[in-house]
Amino acid sequence: MSLKQLKNKILSWGVSLGIRQQIPLLSKISPCLESYDDHKLVVKVPLKKLTANPYKSMYFGALSMGAEMAAGLPVMLYMRKKKIKVSMVMRDVQGEFIKAARADVHFCCAEVAALNHLVDLAIETGKRQQLVALVEARCPSLDSELVAKFAFTVSVKAA
Repeated sequence: MSLKQLKNKILSWGVSLGIRQQIPLLSKISPCLESYDDHKLVVKVPLKKLTANPYKSMYFGALSMGAEMAAGLPVMLYMRKKKIKVSMVMRDVQGEFIKAARADVHFCCAEVAALNHLVDLAIETGKRQQLVALVEARCPSLDSELVAKFAFTVSVKAA
């Protein structure tokens, strides 16, 4: 295991513990932070008994939770890093479910830099700021095809 992989595992454990305390329902889907850098964040939600529907694909509710975590986690991690407080809500969500997710799903948000800037702007102006963050969901163990895509309007305000 490389140093980067080890750091991501440790970060994943710490993040999961903190998020699960704030949002207990997340513990039911067992999300895991797969990777995180200045540009993108990837969250994995395993296909298991509680996330699989009778047709052996992931419930759309579990897909939505994983996608929301991928869009919101960059803001939470940036707040921790900068030791600042902002209020964050998802003002709007649009989802397109393209095909059945029949394996573990990876949710990728490539808007990390834009979300960090959004937080800085909210702190700087003292006003609520919004950004549409896109999240793509794929099952890499099966193929690289898109299974779902989401657009979350992330709204932040200095606390």
